[in-house]
Order: sequence, then C-alpha cells, then structure tokens
Amino acid sequence: MLLASVVAVHGLNPKRKDVVNHAWNTWRKPSGDDGRLWLRDDLPVSLPDARVFLYQYDTRIFSGQKQNFLDVANDFLARLLAKRRNVGS
Repeated sequence: MLLASVVAVHGLNPKRKDVVNHAWNTWRKPSGDDGRLWLRDDLPVSLPDARVFLYQYDTRIFSGQKQNFLDVANDFLARLLAKRRNVGS
C-alpha cells in the first residue's frame, strides 16, 4: 500500500555545476559517485511504502536558458500529475 510520495527538489545552482550532478549531489554526502544518496539508500528503510522522486531541472543562473520560473513550475506539476496517474498500476 502506497502511503506517501516524497519529492526532492534541489536548490539554485549559482556555480554553473553540471545540472545532473548538482541535482544528485544536493542529496548525496559527500558529493560525487562515492557519496551516500540518502533518498535512495536510507529513506526507504524509514518509509518502505513511499515513492521517492528527485525532480531535476536547470537552475544555473547564467545558463542562457529561456524558461522562467512559471515554466519550470508547470513542468514540475505536469510530471508529478503523470506519476500520480500511475499509482496502483
């Protein structure tokens, strides 16, 4: 039985780090491939019936991206709703 969904959303990326690594390293200690990703490694032990998601998006301040905050927020909501539709299937 699914009790909850946990959605981790990383913060801003002011240092122009790689988008994927920034998202994962926000939740991994120490940073890098050898770090422990507690969302994957620890949280399921405490919440075995929860689904855990990591929402990854480009927050580099000087990336030249054309998306504004509302575009990113709408993308996040659309993806979350799509995942919710798959509950129980």
